[in-house]
This record gives sequence, C-alpha cells and structure tokens, in this order.
Amino acid sequence: GFGNKKTWDTDFRTLFLKFNNEISHKIFSNGLKHKGMCMDIMDIKNRDFDLVYLDPPYIRQDKRSPKDYYSMYHFLEGLVNYNRWRYMIDWKTKNKRLIKENRIWDNNNFEENLNILFKRFQYSMIVLSYGDPGCPSIQKIKELLYKYKSIINIIKTPYKYKLNNKNDQKVYEVLIIGK
Repeated sequence: GFGNKKTWDTDFRTLFLKFNNEISHKIFSNGLKHKGMCMDIMDIKNRDFDLVYLDPPYIRQDKRSPKDYYSMYHFLEGLVNYNRWRYMIDWKTKNKRLIKENRIWDNNNFEENLNILFKRFQYSMIVLSYGDPGCPSIQKIKELLYKYKSIINIIKTPYKYKLNNKNDQKVYEVLIIGK
C-alpha cells in the first residue's frame, strides 16, 4: 500500500513495475472489444455502454470521517490532468493542495450530478464505488438510483485508512450496483 514509510521511500520505477506486474496477471480476454476512457464523465455524449463504473470524489460527512478525496488523492488529479496541473495547485500551501474553487463534486451539487449521471446512463448497468460514511448517505444514493433502476445491490467491506489512525470510526468501501 501507499500508507507506509517503506513505500514512500521506494523509487517510483520499482513500484510501477511491481504493480504493473501484479495487475497484468489479472487481465484476460473474453473475445469481445472493450473501450476504456479517461475524461470528464460530464463530457461523455455516448450513452451506449453495457456497464458504467463511477468513482466520484468522496465528500466528508463530518470531521470524524476520513478526509475528502481532494485531500487524500489529489495526486491522481495531477496524473490525469498533467498539462493543467500547475494551474490547479495552491502554491501557498505547505502540501501543495488543490485550489478549492470550481469543484463540480461538492456538498452543493453532488446529488444533482449523480442524478444527471444516473439518468444519462440509465440503460447501462451502473456500478458506483463509494465510501461510507459519506455525504450523501448510501440511502440517499439508493433513492436517486431507484428512479432509473429496479434492482439495486449493495456490497460493503470494512476498511481502515492507513493514514487515519485518529479515530476508531467504522469506515466501509461500498459498491452500489444498479441493474
């Protein structure tokens, strides 16, 4: 994992080769053509997908919850927005945090954005990766998804963030599957 000193002290090339080898053994062919995309999902016009996997940024429920996505994983934004990265960073902060303005996934519009995506991909199977506790709640997300899907399955797995030892709050990784 990435939550320990040994990993942080290991050079990137070694880690990349290790994880590339790990994931390469998980790839198989089912004989069909598949397409993966790396772009803002709000810009995708095509709606003809068998399955849509959504992994929106986590929003903190309260101060006891793990920090939000932008605090924990902002380096991923740098990987996918490499050419714009320097304009997204608040250079005045010690840890070079992301500038907080213009976030389309925040408490003010998270539910609205989920509803837009659920409607857009209502003819596809939807798999949403989420953290619990989170904002909005799993129950609220189910209510939104039930507008477009008749069958919803929830899979919860307990999870402990390696860098969040400050509390013993139960945290879960959740898959919400709409068919």
